[in-house]
Amino acid sequence: MGLGRPRPIQFPLLRHQLPTPVQMYTINARLEDLAEDLKCSICLDVFEDPVSIDCSHNFCRGCIEAHWSGISVQGYLCPECRQPCRKDRVIPDFRIKNLVEKIVLGAAEVAMETNEPTDPVAAVQLVGLDGDGRLVVHEQTLKSCLQSEEVKNCLVCMISIIGEQRKGKSFLLNYLLRKLQSLHGSLQETEDISWMGEEEQVLEGFEWRASVHPTTRGIWIWKKPFIINSNGEKIAVFLVDTEGSLDIAGNKELTVKMSALSMLLSSHLIFNVSCSLKEPELEYLEMFAHVAEEVGKTFCLEAIQHLDILVRDCFLPPVYGAPGGEKYMNTVTEQLQGASKHPRALNILKNRSCCFLMPFPGKKIALGSRGTLHDMDDDFRDTLKTYINSLVNKAVSRAKVDNRGFKLTAGKLAEKIKKFVELMKKNEYSFSSPLEMAIALRNFRANDGIKNEYASFIEEQDMNSKSMFTNLKTSPSKMKEKLKVKMAEMMKRSERVLEGDEYRKLDLKMELEAQMRTDMERFMAVYTKRFKISAIKAGVAVGVGTVGLAGGVVGGVVAGLVVAAEVAVVAVGAVAGTGTFAVIGGGLGAGVGNQIGKKQATSLKDDDGCLDYNNILDSDGDGEDPQGFVDLSEEAHLLHLNPSA
Repeated sequence: MGLGRPRPIQFPLLRHQLPTPVQMYTINARLEDLAEDLKCSICLDVFEDPVSIDCSHNFCRGCIEAHWSGISVQGYLCPECRQPCRKDRVIPDFRIKNLVEKIVLGAAEVAMETNEPTDPVAAVQLVGLDGDGRLVVHEQTLKSCLQSEEVKNCLVCMISIIGEQRKGKSFLLNYLLRKLQSLHGSLQETEDISWMGEEEQVLEGFEWRASVHPTTRGIWIWKKPFIINSNGEKIAVFLVDTEGSLDIAGNKELTVKMSALSMLLSSHLIFNVSCSLKEPELEYLEMFAHVAEEVGKTFCLEAIQHLDILVRDCFLPPVYGAPGGEKYMNTVTEQLQGASKHPRALNILKNRSCCFLMPFPGKKIALGSRGTLHDMDDDFRDTLKTYINSLVNKAVSRAKVDNRGFKLTAGKLAEKIKKFVELMKKNEYSFSSPLEMAIALRNFRANDGIKNEYASFIEEQDMNSKSMFTNLKTSPSKMKEKLKVKMAEMMKRSERVLEGDEYRKLDLKMELEAQMRTDMERFMAVYTKRFKISAIKAGVAVGVGTVGLAGGVVGGVVAGLVVAAEVAVVAVGAVAGTGTFAVIGGGLGAGVGNQIGKKQATSLKDDDGCLDYNNILDSDGDGEDPQGFVDLSEEAHLLHLNPSA
């Protein structure tokens, strides 16, 4: 019987071979099934830097660290199985990390073969709402935008727009987007209007539509910055769009938090207003200024660098643009000065803002969804061109600065935003008013200052105990007591300065105490080990070097240090047995020296009568005096030292 015709070997798809539609469907289905198993149960996204915890569940490193950042009486529990886990046993899972990378790479290769873009430049959501309507900051977006290698060391300009929903914010940003795309990395003073696009070119970029329903829902940022060379400096320009920052009839907590984030995310802020500055807008501006002040104090930022009041659909003035805006703003500030109702808003309008009036865009723009130049009224088109040209020239020169006027890099700004995100996570209670936000931020500053002072105190103890002799002056138990006294002092101060209701203050005090206790225990582990090493070195120096060279006569200073240290004899006894103090006794009184030496040597012997070095070096680092320690302060009066010896 013949073998017959051999069956062809089925090789996997090579890179140059395109999959059939059926194969593509199967590949996608399998990848989707597998991707579900490669998603973090906290962020519900594909693992980013996956780690494994004690119970073997996997999470993104950033997600589990954020989840465990608060204080819980139950300790650290797995978010999935609720099993207690150790915070210090978070282990990188390279197997899952490699698998994720292979899947992403495979999807990218397939997309390249089918000419599909894998990562289009677009607006990405930075802040959204979860299922319960609470703000969620997408930290991966923050990282990819502001902390990428391309921009993290660049100065940063954030052009942000806030205002009531469905009033043309995204529409404006999309024309600003066209202008920035036309610059090709450098500012150009030109009357060329080609950047506005073709007459029938449909407006794209940030999502926008003529509708009563909000499109943006949260805060969106244009993913790829525009790197502009200005006066010899590279500036990364980002566009930021918001929806819900001025939700007049909506959730006040979201409005307050969104306002704080808008302040953090702007160096040039546009307040988009419909028709005129009305009471709701003035109330919002007053609230925003209050929040911005507190955020600025907490994160060392200038509260509001620059504010444009952009009045849209304005029918009243004969003159639009900046001249009409200046005249209109003078009228508004005069009215506010007479009423004294919105002092913060008045201060901003007088000192930190410009006003620009824009006419109605035309019926086709107001009702349509294309946003083309062809659909605009001529006066609106001209005013739009003038405003955007002026805005770009001014805004790009306004890099984000701190409250001392120093320019910030994108990476530094990202760190400040992360701190604010952590504050929101730790404070699950609402910020339903600017006052509550202000109290929370003041408490944050107070606790942060106390933590830093305690950390500085520990650092001071560390620096003062670097040398052997200064280290031996304070035993571990006395050092720990010293740190506890300082901690108690810090807790009393916290009690005095924290504001708000008792429940919130209790949470903050628990968090503060836990942090200081962690700092203390970490330092004590190092200090205890250092102390033992110093004690051994002192024993060798006194028992072998000093005594030998002095011919049996110990100098008063050295011997005084040994006794004052209260534990140096432990090391001496361990290294030289009773012999060391027998030698010291030759100069100071053999009886006394032998008495002390025998006492120390005996305390350090094991059951077989041999010296146990583990008694010296083994310790949990809890600040207790080492095993075998005998306080010699009560024998100190037996040693009559001659300072001149």
